[in-house]
Amino acid sequence: MKMTLKTMPLRSRLNILFMLITSGIVIAIIIFSLVYFYFVVQSEAASNMRGKAEIVSLIYNDKMDEIMLFTKNLAANRALQVVVDLDISNKLSELLKETVARERVYHITVYDKQAKIMSSVGLDYNPLVTDGENRPVSANELVIKSLMQQTIVANELIPLASGKQVLAISCVAPVFRDNVLIGGILVRFVLNNSTDIVKKIKEKLGVDATVFEGGKPVASTVADSIDADIFARLMSKGEDSSVYEKNVIWFGGELVQYRSLTDINKIPVGVIGIHVSAGKYMTMFASAFLVFLILTFIALGAVYFFVFRVSGSITAPLLNLLDGVKKITNGDLSHQIMLDLKDEIGKLSEAFDIMRLSLQEKISTIQEMNASLENTVKERTGTIEALMETMKKYVPNQLYEAFAHGERDSNISVHYRKKITVFFSDIVNFTATTESLESEDLSDLLNTYLNSMAQIANKWGGTIDKFVGDAVMVFFGDPVFTSDEDHALRAVRMALDMIEEMKHLRAAWLDKGIQKPLHVRIGINTGYCTIGNFGSEDRMDYTIIGGNVNMAARLETAAEPDTILISHETYSLVKNKINCEFRENLNLKGISGPVKAYKVLGENDKISSVDYVKIDHTGILLKDVLINPDKLSRDEKKSLAHQLKLAFTLTMGEAQFVHDEKSDTWKLVRKKKD
Repeated sequence: MKMTLKTMPLRSRLNILFMLITSGIVIAIIIFSLVYFYFVVQSEAASNMRGKAEIVSLIYNDKMDEIMLFTKNLAANRALQVVVDLDISNKLSELLKETVARERVYHITVYDKQAKIMSSVGLDYNPLVTDGENRPVSANELVIKSLMQQTIVANELIPLASGKQVLAISCVAPVFRDNVLIGGILVRFVLNNSTDIVKKIKEKLGVDATVFEGGKPVASTVADSIDADIFARLMSKGEDSSVYEKNVIWFGGELVQYRSLTDINKIPVGVIGIHVSAGKYMTMFASAFLVFLILTFIALGAVYFFVFRVSGSITAPLLNLLDGVKKITNGDLSHQIMLDLKDEIGKLSEAFDIMRLSLQEKISTIQEMNASLENTVKERTGTIEALMETMKKYVPNQLYEAFAHGERDSNISVHYRKKITVFFSDIVNFTATTESLESEDLSDLLNTYLNSMAQIANKWGGTIDKFVGDAVMVFFGDPVFTSDEDHALRAVRMALDMIEEMKHLRAAWLDKGIQKPLHVRIGINTGYCTIGNFGSEDRMDYTIIGGNVNMAARLETAAEPDTILISHETYSLVKNKINCEFRENLNLKGISGPVKAYKVLGENDKISSVDYVKIDHTGILLKDVLINPDKLSRDEKKSLAHQLKLAFTLTMGEAQFVHDEKSDTWKLVRKKKD
């Protein structure tokens, strides 16, 4: 009698059926897993490349921001403003040559307000110098924008006299002097043969990067090329975006991301791309799948072994086994499937228990991985917090806290009208005083000065708006508001602290060999200003504008060295606590009508103290600083004479200086009454 599946013993039939079904399922799982793992790895690799492409955009935009900041700082350079305004071509060329030689990456062109080139300087190997631009700068759309008082940074495709073209990041900014447009400045960072950006991309992301212009690589970390059709597709787009990607996870494949670089009119002028070999992803995929196959066949072998051992009664033990499996399926991994049997079902129960323990072990491993991931998140959070601490140094403390607590936002369309007390100060004749200093000494001197002034401003709760060279702008009344009187008092007291601090700084600088001490002048005004975010969606400043800001700046310009001028509005708020002297009605530039100005003498309860002056045969001791009159400038002698006269007047009555012709000296004596 021919034996069929139906006529086989139950044990054999179950074994055969189980083997066939299990084998089919395992094969299907292997095929599915192979396809699934492949597409998962490919999707992950593609997602990783897209993320890196976003970071490339950030790196590129960061370079554009760096060029814009350099251009703005150069346009704000007082020495450059003077030579442009006075049309001193040779001095302008010298200044630009020094800047280009120091930076070594920029080509700089300065033009007047009619867009006529005044000077154009670059390094000898720069294509704009070796080949020359094939069109006048005056025809450049960026230049026209700057003369419309706009600061713009954009990609630019520049034709050369040789017929070639170069790709550059160009930035233009208007140049003002005393708020009057006198010209513009054009700074170009030529991408051709410059590996600065692509090297930074490779250093940060570990991928090769290339900049293409005209379908050819102009800057790359590795020999690279781009398909002509792909380049044509990219150049047909009208926006900066990743418009093409090719991600092939297979042996010999690669992952590629491209994005177009557009000019000021959103017209593509070049392409930047990154690519990486798919080999490491394929190796990872193959290793993971091999481990999966080994584990699958091991598990399958174990299952076959225990199935072949099942030959006896299987109903009751099988039900018990099924009950245990259900509990494990429901998540009760503490339930042990242990049957008091020595047959196949007993072995199978042991196998399920081993699988349970293995599952527990895997869950434990996953938990450990989660803990490791949490530690990584904590480290990354620490890094972000450290970065935020660094960014706080670029933003006033009060403004940072306001943004952190949601009291201010970055909407450039929202502005406020508030009464603000505005403070301006700068160093008298800073350029002339420091022109003999080396750049390192000058940087140390300026940083020491600004750091001291910033500490005093923070002490009195002032919002530091900006540092412009040696000039400092601070305002009170926003984002923290108390009262108009309190704001004005804190501004004046801050100014008095700064004048006092300058005495100590001058003594310290004198000890370091700086012969010409620095003197400051200060202007303070109170009035309504417009405050808020000004700029673009991508780059903005939180600042104040208005006529009262200009008033404070003009008062500072009109102040004498080491003195504080305040407006009548500020005087009316502080007169009960601050001793002031009416100076005169001033005619200030840009301010209509005469302005009442007051000179700050000091606190009402401190102005009578004159114990800071001591005279002996070696010189004059002022605040424990020995001053040799022979080394003082004319302005310093005049200021010192005024202070001595004031001290004498406060202690002995009204005084005057009398000249002794025999000894050729001046004496301070009590003024005779009429």
